[in-house]
Amino acid sequence: MSVVPKVPIEQWAALIDAAEDFQDLAPWEWMTGNEIFAVMNNERPQAGYCCVMGNLGEVFGLVVYMGSEGLALIEEMFADEAPPNPMDILLKTNCLKLEFVGAQDLEKEDKAVFKKLGLKYKGAHAWPLFRSHRPGDAPWCLEDWEVRFLTTCLQQTMEMASRLKKNPDLLVPSDDSQFFFRLPEPNSNPVEWSDKWLVPEPAQKKELPKLILDEIQFAAEKAKVKHIDLVWEMDLLVLPMPIDDRDRPYFMRTFMVADQKSRYMLAAEPMDPFEYPSLLLSRIVKIIAITRIMPKTIHFCSADLRSLLTEPLQKMGIEARFVNELPVINEAFAGMMDFLGKPDR
Repeated sequence: MSVVPKVPIEQWAALIDAAEDFQDLAPWEWMTGNEIFAVMNNERPQAGYCCVMGNLGEVFGLVVYMGSEGLALIEEMFADEAPPNPMDILLKTNCLKLEFVGAQDLEKEDKAVFKKLGLKYKGAHAWPLFRSHRPGDAPWCLEDWEVRFLTTCLQQTMEMASRLKKNPDLLVPSDDSQFFFRLPEPNSNPVEWSDKWLVPEPAQKKELPKLILDEIQFAAEKAKVKHIDLVWEMDLLVLPMPIDDRDRPYFMRTFMVADQKSRYMLAAEPMDPFEYPSLLLSRIVKIIAITRIMPKTIHFCSADLRSLLTEPLQKMGIEARFVNELPVINEAFAGMMDFLGKPDR
């Protein structure tokens, strides 16, 4: 069961006060989503990259992308390429978020805080909703340090927004490798802030494990099957329904395998989002053993699956090919989402 973090009510009060001031200021009226600056956390050695939402008139609030990985995700989203899959972005997102929503978008945990503070709002974008996003997890309630840091980021964003209104070129760098940072002065109480252009720390590249095929065991299975000129599609998709059996809710994956010619689904089974790499090879061998068929080619559109499986599949005698679309799996997954009453990926 997911555990709601305990946060002192006075910290919630300070955050909500900052959110109300932010909404009154309405910086989205003159700031766009690509005017991003960093606020250094004065409790932890990590920066938050602040992005104001609302310039398009649809979603209003603030997103604080955490650390260099958060900055890398921003750069990926703004890259001049095909738009990334929203669920793939959600799985990578590490951020704190304030969004102004209607009362129907609140959960009981949110309502409890407002009730305790005696607060009520009216309107479609009136209620401040606060969420913590971490890779692989569903959005969840803030921890105490996140409440404090998001409060700081709101205060600093309001300061920056007021300055940008007077000086629209404030965030234009002389060196494209640098970002505008707001830094807390050491040993200042109350905390004083200064400006500095800095080169962010590089993001740590995600390292996937190296999967080792048990070639002796697989040779015994291979002797029992037919190697046929077939194409299988394979993907690992996100089920957009949070699972609630750990401290934080998370998104389960669905491992899907389909024969492209017959359009027959060979597998559609849940996989733990944090443990799936260790499960993939055994699942593929199991499917081959059950069907007594080994395809000539397997198609992927997931870069992670390609990285994990290309080498072991080659040792199995199967070509791994990266493609832009998996028509059979896409159709099957869309049907699954329709049945569950959920939006497609």
